[in-house]
Amino acid sequence: MQNELAHLLASRHRAGLVADLGELAEETIRSRTGVSGVALRTTMKAARAVDRDVVVKVIDRMIPDVLGALTAQWTEFCAGREDASGGDPDAEADTADAGSRPDATIGAANNRDNQADITAGNRSVETGQDFAEFLDARRDTTAEQLLAVSDSWADRVDFPALLTIYRGVRGRAHGLIVPAVPELGRIIQRHADNS
Repeated sequence: MQNELAHLLASRHRAGLVADLGELAEETIRSRTGVSGVALRTTMKAARAVDRDVVVKVIDRMIPDVLGALTAQWTEFCAGREDASGGDPDAEADTADAGSRPDATIGAANNRDNQADITAGNRSVETGQDFAEFLDARRDTTAEQLLAVSDSWADRVDFPALLTIYRGVRGRAHGLIVPAVPELGRIIQRHADNS
């Protein structure tokens, strides 16, 4: 496992990552309900009328900036992951002993970073092993980082129709991104671990 994400931009990794993120974007759009969901799907239909592969093309152009925005969190996650797997061998024994006590609860719901969350009758879950959980604990911050990338990209885009569409959905973008943050983490981790 590498402690940076730039290696995913190599052509042999990039195509698969972009395809998976494209599927995530499509699923996020499909899953929206109500008036905002209809409006978003209509907007995407209009964008696809101009360019059928617009979602994948946009993601491919933005992926260097997206990975750049997430690199600090990935590095922090990797440090915690290494600590969890290669840290103090007594810590694992202490965790196992604590989990065997019926009243044991270690870790707090609000402080899940790189700690084991153990409750009676449950297996321990190392949050330091799952980038989805790591980002989920920081979903608002992550969404804001991704929106900053989108806004920066929108300032440079030379595609007036797409820019009009982006401006139309920008106000709802935070609400769209937040639920997708854990899956974004899973996709990135899967590609990073398999590279």
